[in-house]
Amino acid sequence: MSGDLHVYPFGCPSRSDLVARRYENLLDENDLEEILCLTRLCSEQALTEELATTLDVVGYPPVRTLTSLATEILRALTPRLEVLSDHERIELLAEHLSEHEWGTDYLAKAARQGSFQQDVGRLLIEMESRGALSPDMYESTALQEIATVGREFQTLLETNEYVDEPSLVPLATAALHTVIEEDEIPDAIAEREVLVIADFEEFARTERQFLETIAKAAEATICAIAERRSRLLSSWREAGSVEEIADGLEVIPEEDTTESPALPQIIGRYLVTDDWAETASVDGAVRVIEAPTFKQQITLIADEIERLCRTSEYVYSDITIGYQDSNAPIERTIRLLRQHGIPTTAVTVSRLGDDPAVRELHDLITVCAESTNEEATSASRERLLEIEDATDGILTDIRDAPSAIDGLWTWIGATGLKDRIGTNWEEIETREQFRQLRNVLELAEFLDREPRLDSTWDACHTALERAFKYSSTRLENIETDRADGGVQVRTIYGLKHTNSKAVFLPNVTDQDYPFSPDLTDLIPTSRLRRESAFPTLTTQSVRDVAETFGTAVETVDDPFYAYFTQVSRRLLGIGACAASDRLYFGVPREGADSLGTYHQPSRFLTELVDTFDVIEPLAGDGETPMASHGGASEFVVEHIDETLEEVRRAAVGGDSVDLDAYERELRAIETLLEQPEAATVRDAIEARIDFRHGRVRRD
Repeated sequence: MSGDLHVYPFGCPSRSDLVARRYENLLDENDLEEILCLTRLCSEQALTEELATTLDVVGYPPVRTLTSLATEILRALTPRLEVLSDHERIELLAEHLSEHEWGTDYLAKAARQGSFQQDVGRLLIEMESRGALSPDMYESTALQEIATVGREFQTLLETNEYVDEPSLVPLATAALHTVIEEDEIPDAIAEREVLVIADFEEFARTERQFLETIAKAAEATICAIAERRSRLLSSWREAGSVEEIADGLEVIPEEDTTESPALPQIIGRYLVTDDWAETASVDGAVRVIEAPTFKQQITLIADEIERLCRTSEYVYSDITIGYQDSNAPIERTIRLLRQHGIPTTAVTVSRLGDDPAVRELHDLITVCAESTNEEATSASRERLLEIEDATDGILTDIRDAPSAIDGLWTWIGATGLKDRIGTNWEEIETREQFRQLRNVLELAEFLDREPRLDSTWDACHTALERAFKYSSTRLENIETDRADGGVQVRTIYGLKHTNSKAVFLPNVTDQDYPFSPDLTDLIPTSRLRRESAFPTLTTQSVRDVAETFGTAVETVDDPFYAYFTQVSRRLLGIGACAASDRLYFGVPREGADSLGTYHQPSRFLTELVDTFDVIEPLAGDGETPMASHGGASEFVVEHIDETLEEVRRAAVGGDSVDLDAYERELRAIETLLEQPEAATVRDAIEARIDFRHGRVRRD
């Protein structure tokens, strides 16, 4: 490649500031339209707006993510091309896999497992995104056959003018090679003179090949920006420093111009670079939130968020919660925070099954499908008939609809589902429910128009069940655009080029930091460590660990696990650097999905506490005041429960209790419950008392 690579020390100014500096120089010799800015992990929208604000120009600088540019190129060359959603891809792939007879004994046996198709689908995402579908690349006969199936699936998509998202960049690269030979370059590429790369360190080999091809097609020079020791996503693909992946660009070292980093940045830099800095007089705070369980951890986080937002310095959108990756309990966190009255939005690809409107449509599909069991059908019918305007007659008419999509639209209109969503939910939840509702309808419409698939209620039920279980790979399920309106819950990968006044990093335990790389459930990791062409890096050497991470110890017994231990440390450090004022590490002793399994604080957090004496518990006296509605509500309900239990035990055991004291407490609580916003708490308390008296039972 031809051009410059400006390499900054870790912890440099914001990426948008660095890009703006390059633009200011380039605009002396180029028009705004001749410069195209490309990014991997920056938000396309945010970077565009920040550049437009900083630069004294008319119009918006063209900014594209790699996938959006790849889509633009492919559609310019094939106007009828349709990009499949994740769920549409799943259905076509499931149909394709169901017709395949596995020749490898190992895969033939594995195919009997219920998760087999999903496991193959996730592995193919990795293979497709890296352009690694050639069977000759692999030693394992199982990987060879999976790659063959992947190539056949891509041929099927191409024949029908479909493309799935994992294949966008490799296919766009190949398409550009073809048009270069034919000298028919798309205008979106041909008019560019300079390519500005906002985060070159995140361009792995596949992305750099795409970049090289774009530059060749446009005859453009490259002005790339990178941050030393911050390779995150790309470090899963290949080892080495930023300088080692320059691919011909002239490396220009730049100086750090950051003034007086706050305490969270000092902590983050230490994790990433191992560089210690004085903390005696710096701004900011770092706290550790310890809790017995995951749920109690989120309760303490909610209380602290509410406490911050009751000051004049914070609003909810100033706060972010960052998890390790998309496999974390993001949806559960959002539910718990909303129960505590915290407006929350997910900046991630959330699962369909967690949405109330989608669950309602799932109930409808369950009732109309013939293959569902009687118990599930009966329970779904009961829930549907509790909805105003829903009747048995409507359900009968919908079941007889010509296709599932027709029936779904009939239900939405007859029961006013859209109106109910807009009326019963806050704006943030309304937006999310409409988005997920659209996903279900688009999936049903796809089943109806795609001739290889079935549009019956049974087929729609199977497709939706598959969509509920679907989860993308941790490396491909990253959203970078910021959603407005509340506390952000997202992955640290998406946090890399952002900052918030306060950042909470939950689950900083030995279970998650460091993590064990989850490559695939199909083939043992020990076997993959002999596959140099596997999409995720598996053949690391001791040198790779040392060259990629400045924090690696000199003695490395197992390079593979040592490498990903350092990826974990860097991930935590980059999450810490996203906080400009306050940073919180959450440490639950019991995980969200591991009841009875107890965790220790992460070794990285232990090291931080031993190194920096400014890191403190959330409350020095061991008591954290409740600030959120949810925390107070939970306390009131549990306190009444405990009071009733103590009185019951005293009556049985002959002990004495101070009923006058209990009466005073209950009268105080009753006064609080007379407030209008306490209606849900009153209902919860009445339900507890009814349960104690045996008027209701737990099914």
